[in-house]
Amino acid sequence: MKFRSRHKAQADAEVEVSVSPETQAMMETFQGDLAAMREMLSDLSDTAAVILERIDSEVAVEVNRVVQRTGVVVEQGETRPEPPQRRSSRTPRVTPEQRQRSSPFTRSPRPEQIAWLEGVLADKAWHNANGIAREHAVDEPHCRYMKRAVGARLREMHEEGLVERRDSTEKGAMFEYRIP
Repeated sequence: MKFRSRHKAQADAEVEVSVSPETQAMMETFQGDLAAMREMLSDLSDTAAVILERIDSEVAVEVNRVVQRTGVVVEQGETRPEPPQRRSSRTPRVTPEQRQRSSPFTRSPRPEQIAWLEGVLADKAWHNANGIAREHAVDEPHCRYMKRAVGARLREMHEEGLVERRDSTEKGAMFEYRIP
């Protein structure tokens, strides 16, 4: 990797720095986490758009009811300014019912996540984060999120001595873990 100094005295100097494999893995994990975060933000944006459309339609229905009940006449000459257009006219890819997550890796405290992973690893067989994610995720965005989250949690459990680790032979997975 190349870094450029922010100091004027050293501005013309280029330094090449090599980082450890652990740091490189952390950077790759961080990039994956950013991708998952972008996906989650996209989902939130889609959900907000659906909610706003529903509110708009419900308000229009209620206004029509009031107009019919009271007999208020709206003159044709009166125009209201158009509401600003949304940035995206996409429909959400996943309905809220499909978003039900079956793992504790969404908004759960760390001890609960570790207890869940210990239950998954209780068979004493070797498991990797990708396999656990594929087995327990309900859709592709959830699977991508779980791969990173489960991998990070398993790495922490290994550092604490709760699980054993070995190199994985499965494509896309660096390590496999099991309870000793």
